[in-house]
Amino acid sequence: MADEPAEVRQLPLEHHWGENTVTRFANEFSIQVGQGVCYLGFYEVNLPILMGSPEEISKKVESIKSLRAEGIVRVVVPLEKMPEIINAIQSALGRAAAVSLIAMESKEAPK
Repeated sequence: MADEPAEVRQLPLEHHWGENTVTRFANEFSIQVGQGVCYLGFYEVNLPILMGSPEEISKKVESIKSLRAEGIVRVVVPLEKMPEIINAIQSALGRAAAVSLIAMESKEAPK
């Protein structure tokens, strides 16, 4: 009887953000697949401020070879968790699209 596996039950999670958690803006990402995991990298890209005449701006733009994508967080996720993450993102985007559509329709309504 001692060799019988204990019953496993799923406990609810209480998602918590500590008071020192920093929220950053991410407008770029990368995904790398490793052995049984995905590395999700999130970055912030700040575009350069370009001032001057159109000719000066054009020269500055031509001289730019790359933009720096500053890493703000890198997360390692088990591969088996990725479908759940993808589904959650798709669901959230679907809800956001529906809200945007409703907002656009209300702006287009005749007065």
